[in-house]
Amino acid sequence: MTNRPGQWVKGQSGNPAGRPISSRHKLAERLIADISEVWERKGRDALEALDNETLAKLAFSTLPREAFLQVTQGGPGVNADQWALLRGVLDAIERSGVEAEPAQIFEEIEHALRARFAKAIEGN
Repeated sequence: MTNRPGQWVKGQSGNPAGRPISSRHKLAERLIADISEVWERKGRDALEALDNETLAKLAFSTLPREAFLQVTQGGPGVNADQWALLRGVLDAIERSGVEAEPAQIFEEIEHALRARFAKAIEGN
C-alpha cells in the first residue's frame, strides 16, 4: 500500500472503505429529500406561503458558498476596499438625481477630479 512508511501510493486511499457518512450529512440529505417532496406536491404555492425572512433564508441557503465569496470580494479584479469605494461613488451618483448615460457621468466625475486636484506649473 505504501512506497515508504507513511507515504501512500498515488491514487490509493488509506481508507478503502471511505469515511462513514456522518449523522449531520444524513440529516441534510433527508431534509433536502423532504423539501424536494414538498416542492413536487406544492411547488410555488409552498414558497408563497413563506414570510419574506424565511424565503430569503431559504434562497440564500441554496446558493453555493462561492457566490458569497464573490459578492464579498466585489468581483474579479476588485478587492473589498475598492468595491466599498466604488459602491460609495455609485451611491453618491444615485443620490444626486442626475439622469444621464453612465459614460457621461463618469466623464464629468473625471473632469471634476482633474480640475480640483490639478497642480499649478511653476515658472509660467
